Amino acid sequence: MWVPATVEGGCVSCHSEILNGKKDDDYPTEQLQRWKNNILSFPVAPNLNGTRRLKEKWVEAFLLHPVDLRPSLKGMMPRLALTKYEAKVLAQFLTVGEKENKRILDRYVKEGDVKKGEVLYEEKECGMCHSFGERSASLLKKKERREMEAIMLAPDLRFTRQRMTRDMVFDWIKNPQAFNPTTKMPRFAMSDGERVDIVHYIFEKEVGNEKTIIPFRRLPLLKRDVFYPEVKRALFRHSCWHCHSTPRWFSGIDGGPGNAGGFGYLGKGIDLSNLPAIRDAKVFAEVDGMPKLVRHLVARHEEIEGRRTSYLGMPLGLEPYSAEKIQMVETWIKQGARDAP
Repeated sequence: MWVPATVEGGCVSCHSEILNGKKDDDYPTEQLQRWKNNILSFPVAPNLNGTRRLKEKWVEAFLLHPVDLRPSLKGMMPRLALTKYEAKVLAQFLTVGEKENKRILDRYVKEGDVKKGEVLYEEKECGMCHSFGERSASLLKKKERREMEAIMLAPDLRFTRQRMTRDMVFDWIKNPQAFNPTTKMPRFAMSDGERVDIVHYIFEKEVGNEKTIIPFRRLPLLKRDVFYPEVKRALFRHSCWHCHSTPRWFSGIDGGPGNAGGFGYLGKGIDLSNLPAIRDAKVFAEVDGMPKLVRHLVARHEEIEGRRTSYLGMPLGLEPYSAEKIQMVETWIKQGARDAP
């Protein structure tokens, strides 16, 4: 079993306790309500107790180049500071191993009826939680916190063929709790024959093309004035300061992983919580023909597009900022990073 991070040191654990009411006696009601209304990213994370059902090679590739596996969850696996060797060792540790995967391949899931599997998929309402390529699960259909978490954690089934063997999926559907006691995946009453049909539907269903990603293009600088309050609201206070801050914003701990280090990266001592600190952070220096801060924002688009980049994309593990917001930030820097007029 895995040892969870402390509440104070983990984004997900802190967010989860706030949303589930465990912090209700620790903070003023007005402040808690504001937090609950604003917490959108990293409200929950997958439990690693279930990773032994996955293919070792897929886990290794995923660790090096994460994809948006859970489209209903705001926030995805961040790009960690891992070498290829470290990713390989971690994948071996997290799974049953490549040799074991080959041994159980196609043990008994050999024949199935795809059409019957599709009917069962609809009858069991699998699509209430799972996406399947073009299908999108909706959080609006479920109101209970536990049900919302199930939807957020449900992976897009288009990736199942790369992540698992047919037998692994069969075993998972038959008894998810045997792999992960805390999983939100229900244990459905079905015969083995019905499970085989669903497995074949998941593996044989024709899946449409992945969502078209339009390559990022920087926009020319704005012709209007841009001042710090606008950039602070749209960027720094929106996401940056959650990782790049000071101890006073982190209950006196360390100022966040972007300051003291985390996710395998050494601490950079970068504080983006206020304008004087931002000016001292050396994030305005030119690299690749743009300010360093802008370069990291652009790199996040490159990561989503599947392009290799030596720069770490920001915000880490979150949706990239729009071209318009990056344009506004770059304009502000080029105009001298001015405070309010």
